[in-house]
Amino acid sequence: MAANFLKRFPPGLPVIITGDFNAGHGSSAFKTFQTHGFREVFEADPPGTFHNFTGNSKGRHIDWILYRGGIRPVTRRVLTFHKGNQYPSDHFPVAAAFAFYS
Repeated sequence: MAANFLKRFPPGLPVIITGDFNAGHGSSAFKTFQTHGFREVFEADPPGTFHNFTGNSKGRHIDWILYRGGIRPVTRRVLTFHKGNQYPSDHFPVAAAFAFYS
């Protein structure tokens, strides 16, 4: 698993992992990343990201931006861009900007 690979890096090194995990915050995958020191930018009350080309996510937050190390998110958002009834994906992309701290 990726978390075992990450053990090679110094503990304070900033690391960001993004992806369509097809799992929510209650999943074993999410809990595994948490046990390896990762947080998710939408940790509290995450907005839905999967909408199946409807624009209605029904609260399913399955796309994550995970981070650890000497960084913290300063902005985070779900991008809901569409043109008419056309969406670029069946998932809303997530975006975040980070700042370094010491």
